[in-house]
Amino acid sequence: MIDYIHNLLYGYDYDLFNFAAEKEPTTAEDGVVLFLFTGPTHGDFVPTTKKFEQYLSDSNCNKYINALCYSDYSIRTSYEKGKKRRVV
Repeated sequence: MIDYIHNLLYGYDYDLFNFAAEKEPTTAEDGVVLFLFTGPTHGDFVPTTKKFEQYLSDSNCNKYINALCYSDYSIRTSYEKGKKRRVV
């Protein structure tokens, strides 16, 4: 798990994708449909960890780019887990 900067009331993409990865079938024949809603339902681009602060958080554009770095990592990690389980 990731050690987040803030203790906030809502979850993060990484946690959502990991939760879903645990719910995936163990074989492609089992089949499953996953729908993950990652739309923003909270404040603007809250920083998650120092690891994903590639740019200074001095503008919304930079905060957005940092959020994309985090989201990209989250999706990539989940996809790699699925490949290991041979369900992707």
